[in-house]
Amino acid sequence: MFVIGIIAACLAAVAYGMSTVLRALGARRVATTAREEGTEDSQTNAAGGPSLQSTMSTFVDPAFILGTTMVVIGFAGGALAARFLPLFLSQTIVSANLVVTALLGTIMLNIALQTRDWIAIWLVVLSLCLLGLSAEPHAGGGESAVFHWELFVATLGLCGLALLGSTASASTPPSSAARWQVSCSV
Repeated sequence: MFVIGIIAACLAAVAYGMSTVLRALGARRVATTAREEGTEDSQTNAAGGPSLQSTMSTFVDPAFILGTTMVVIGFAGGALAARFLPLFLSQTIVSANLVVTALLGTIMLNIALQTRDWIAIWLVVLSLCLLGLSAEPHAGGGESAVFHWELFVATLGLCGLALLGSTASASTPPSSAARWQVSCSV
């Protein structure tokens, strides 16, 4: 089951990375087509943002649709990985989608990576390898039901304090609101 979780997490990372690049490719193609057809002015609104027409054109682009499908596949892989792996391991592997995005972006979007980008990629890969070596299958579940209820009540209490802090910050001057939020967060 541990191996299934690792495979699912890697699948999720690749799917999420591919989805980002494919959706960017779809948006780029729509913008390029509009520029070539001379309808570039209809692609932005008065504020300079994308118009409804350009947004809808992007939504129906095949690359964008495939990228959105890859998000669903990535979610399924991440959920499966979270079921079979410790959460710290599954989420860390899934977060490697940034590396996939960077590498696919160089190929599909012609983005040049700088030296610091390559160093960051190799550090992420190295840290994933070290994390994988340190992880082991563990069922957990050694905590009592009382502990879970105590943790739940403590969480509700902290949420209540945060809510009071945000309410107080809206009705008091910034300096006393900041002190109140710091005291609530402690």
